[in-house]
Formats: sequence, structure tokens, C-alpha cells
Amino acid sequence: MAEQTGSGFSPVSSSLFLNPASAGSYFRHLGDDSSAVPNEPSNKEVKQNAEPASERTSSSKQSSNSSSGIVQTIERLSEKYGVDSKLVRALVKQESGFDPDAKSHAGAMGLMQLMPGTASMLKVNDPMDPEQNLDGGIRYLRDMLNKYNGNKTLALAAYNAGPGNVDKYDGIPPFKETQKYVPNVLANYQDLV
Repeated sequence: MAEQTGSGFSPVSSSLFLNPASAGSYFRHLGDDSSAVPNEPSNKEVKQNAEPASERTSSSKQSSNSSSGIVQTIERLSEKYGVDSKLVRALVKQESGFDPDAKSHAGAMGLMQLMPGTASMLKVNDPMDPEQNLDGGIRYLRDMLNKYNGNKTLALAAYNAGPGNVDKYDGIPPFKETQKYVPNVLANYQDLV
């Protein structure tokens, strides 16, 4: 687990990190780099660990979680929280490829790839439930957009690498995953606008 320093992690909002020390559960180390990054997998990790649609067992779950149903839920919750639904769709495409059953080797779950600790802080009881996962993930993205005054680039970097790292590096952190993640999500976003 990453050690927190004065220049390290800061609470995103009182609703997300009630105790700054609890923010540490959201972060992990990547490789030999001593910098912490969030427990959100790259798209490659999701694809390697996501169960193929043909292997899912619940047909009723599949029908209620169709792509169109997921997009409708994104639209509704994005409006509720005042977040651009196209940005959320772009992020979901990158995080899980719209697979509500996606799981990373690091333990991130669902459409917006929430880690168990993050889901708990966001009061998401079942991170594999698409509605709850999207609700928590959109609220977290909203908090990042608010923290960075609507700057999508910084908000996405914070979603991926953590706000402490964005603050520390005064921009997109120099982590390979984050350096690829932000432009990928923004490219997805441009495809939707």
C-alpha cells in the first residue's frame, strides 16, 4: 500500500473520503514505480479478465443489462449528477467495454471498475450491479470534475491515477497507464460528440 505524505493523497470530497487515511485503500503500486495509482485496470487488463458474454449464466441479467439499457441508465444518472453522459460513456468503454461483469486481476469490478474499498466509500453495496456501479462511478467522476473545475483531462487523470498524483505532478502523472488512459477516453469521447 502506498505511504501517504504531505504531498500525497488528499480527500476528494467529504462524501468520498470521510477520513483521508481511508483514501489509501483506493491506491496500489504499479510495477517498480514507487508512486501510487488507483486500483483501476487498463482496458487491456479488463479484456484479459472479463468473462466472455457467451459464458455468462444469468439470461435475465443479460437482458436487463443490454447495451441500450446501460446507455439509458448512464443518461439518467448523468443528468441526475450533472455530468456529461458522453464522457461517462467514453469512460465506461475504456474501463469495461460496457461489460457489467468485468473484473480486473486487481479486484476492480463492473462497468466503471470500482475497487471494493472505493465502492464502500461511495456506499455502493453491490459493485456488480450496473445501476449501483454507475451511480457510484458517476458521483466519483463528478467529484473529480468539480475538483478540477470541469477540466476533463485532469478529472480523467484523477479517476485513473488518483487526485493526489494529479496534484503532485500538476497535471497528468507520468505513469504509462495514465498517459495512455486519458487520451483513449478523450478519443472515445470525441467519437460521441
